Amino acid sequence: VLLVGRSVFGLAAADGAVRELEARGIGLRLRPVEAGTGDTEDLILPIVGAAVIFDLAHGDPSLRPRPEDGARAVAAALDEPHRRPERGDSGVGSGAWTGGIVGPRRKGGIGHASLLTQRPAGRLVVAATVVVNAAGRVRAGGRAAIPGPVPEFDRIVDARGQTTLGVVAANAVRTKAQLGQVAAMAHDGRARSIRPVHSGVDGDAI
Repeated sequence: VLLVGRSVFGLAAADGAVRELEARGIGLRLRPVEAGTGDTEDLILPIVGAAVIFDLAHGDPSLRPRPEDGARAVAAALDEPHRRPERGDSGVGSGAWTGGIVGPRRKGGIGHASLLTQRPAGRLVVAATVVVNAAGRVRAGGRAAIPGPVPEFDRIVDARGQTTLGVVAANAVRTKAQLGQVAAMAHDGRARSIRPVHSGVDGDAI
């Protein structure tokens, strides 16, 4: 899964990630149908899910992720020692801001958390990564029942669009329907921490 900035231009990094995975033989193996009886090599189809945040309104719009950036990201994930990724104003989070329709404007970024539990069937790991580039205001702590700030409606007209992306990952096998339920619960968590959430200028995905 690739999370990247600079809107559609950032998707160039996905091409580099796909090519690097193909070169390493990682992906869905597909045997082509060939006439005759000769052996044919499997095709490698790397499946890279990519999502972008809209952050072109901030910084230099000519600075964009390139295919080699995606390839380097794959190499770092597979070859370098395992460590927690950087948080805050890093990577895809470097162009993120919050408060597009409510004040004050504040720097957004990327964050992550994980939970490890021991179960009879083995160890369960659940992790989440979120890129916060929200039009609403981020709230910390509890008190979720308190209403959030009223949007400044004149700012909605001028808003250029913002995006909050999330990935929930686990080492558990689940059906597509079960994964959809997990995503729905994750959206509930987002509603507790961003006010207002899922506005007309937010392109949100989990």
